[in-house]
Amino acid sequence: MSNAAELLYPRRCAICDGLLGKKELYVCTDCRDAVRFIRGPVCRKCGRPTEEGVLLCKTCAERRHAFEQSVSPYEYRDEMRRSVLRFKYSGRAEYAEFFARSMAVYAAEKIRLWKPELIVPVPVHPARKRKRGYNQSALIARILSSEWELPFDEKLLIRRKRTKPQTELDRTERQKNVAKAFRCERSRSVPGTVLLIDDILTTGSTLDACAEELKKAGAEKVYALCLCVDE
Repeated sequence: MSNAAELLYPRRCAICDGLLGKKELYVCTDCRDAVRFIRGPVCRKCGRPTEEGVLLCKTCAERRHAFEQSVSPYEYRDEMRRSVLRFKYSGRAEYAEFFARSMAVYAAEKIRLWKPELIVPVPVHPARKRKRGYNQSALIARILSSEWELPFDEKLLIRRKRTKPQTELDRTERQKNVAKAFRCERSRSVPGTVLLIDDILTTGSTLDACAEELKKAGAEKVYALCLCVDE
């Protein structure tokens, strides 16, 4: 970025939103240790942190998911929660670079195991996209597509119903909220293994609804990579 551009559009830390120094890439020095990857035991289905020896979290133990597996580098709380909210609702589209790089590092081994053939972002409703200016999951997915040299299709999945934010609802309401909310564009081909990209995993209802549609359209396996997993 040129000096003039930096004056007009100063680079900001993806965690605290403060101005970055010349030698700071995505996150400022003060925030470098403020957020950490999820470490230790996680649910083998959704990637939510669990106690030692617990294979499935309570949510995944009580329901069957349509997706094969999901992982997330961060928990949706504190600094990361505030960062994601700015990313989605305050026009901080530039955070996508940091988020995508974090997801790429965290999920590198999984991607080698899963061998996805196509990357698909969870879609937002057209009205919401017009208001926001972008689909936050698509911004991340496009960067990951370039990073991994995998095809990317933002138009394969369509959100045909404007839903409420999942974080505002309880488990039952979340399932009802996304029921019949998505459909696959039938004119587009769907490979055997698809990787879904989303920002936040709550109960997995959104991923389930998307995975069901992708499987109806021909996918055999659907994996997911999310930025954060909610408690």
